[in-house]
Amino acid sequence: MCNYAYRFVSFFHPLNKKVGSDIEKGENTMTFSLAATMTKTCPRIHILRSCIILISLGISISLPAFSWGQVVVTKTYSDQTDIDQDDMCIWVHPLDPTQSTIIGSDKGSGNIYVYDLDGTVIQKFSTGQPGNIDIRHDIQFNGEQVDLVAFNERMQKKILVYQVDPISRELIRIDDDNIQTGDNYGFTLYQHNDGRLFAYTGPQGRCLVSQYQLQDNQHNKIARIPKTKPPGMVNIKKRKNQKNQYNS
Repeated sequence: MCNYAYRFVSFFHPLNKKVGSDIEKGENTMTFSLAATMTKTCPRIHILRSCIILISLGISISLPAFSWGQVVVTKTYSDQTDIDQDDMCIWVHPLDPTQSTIIGSDKGSGNIYVYDLDGTVIQKFSTGQPGNIDIRHDIQFNGEQVDLVAFNERMQKKILVYQVDPISRELIRIDDDNIQTGDNYGFTLYQHNDGRLFAYTGPQGRCLVSQYQLQDNQHNKIARIPKTKPPGMVNIKKRKNQKNQYNS
């Protein structure tokens, strides 16, 4: 039963890179490969997901007991004006990690907070109703590599972008105030391997995520690149109209 269960887990386990070759080598090899992966990484969330799949297939399984332990709060980052700081990102100082900061988004108070690692507020400013916040390091802007913090602003229905000043550790707004999204709720950033920067957001309660490519507009501002029609794309409605004209 265990080997049979491990076979199914191997198929669904994202960290088992050698599933195909292990199948060819036999059941024992696959079991060892998966067990080694579990031992080295202990990806509890993936094990849980695999268990759900196995249970749905009607396969009984048994797993070793994990000791989750107790989470100990070592530092609280708070301000007397905060209400609902439920999202944050971490800026890592390029030279001195002890000078890194915690940047929090407070949807209740409408504030953005920048804390040092001791919990002292370095900067606080209001935007309206900030949503989720994210950070990307080493982004090309204004002729240099900078660290950018961005978030969706729900009241303004925009994406706001800030640069981290490595000296003061404060945020400086650098977007062109025109990255409009319509209704937005969640948010994240993604940097492609080629350096391009993208932002993602969407409205609450709908399965819709919109992508926005951001870049330096050569006027010391971060702007959204307008959507363009890919080369070779045909306007089907226009083509149909032309075809009807030819047939008439």
